[in-house]
Amino acid sequence: MKDEIIRELWTTKDAIAHEHHHNVKQLILSLRAKEKAAGVRAIDLSAQMQHGKKTVHTH
Repeated sequence: MKDEIIRELWTTKDAIAHEHHHNVKQLILSLRAKEKAAGVRAIDLSAQMQHGKKTVHTH
């Protein structure tokens, strides 16, 4: 079962990378556009940065 999950994650990762031409800047721009369209932040580090914490929480 674990191999199937890992395989699916890698397949998804590869598809996203391909969609953005393996360009991290394009990926970030795409994610920011999706956040803006949805009106929410996918990842908000402001609270952790203010308190010096390194834990990342996603919404």
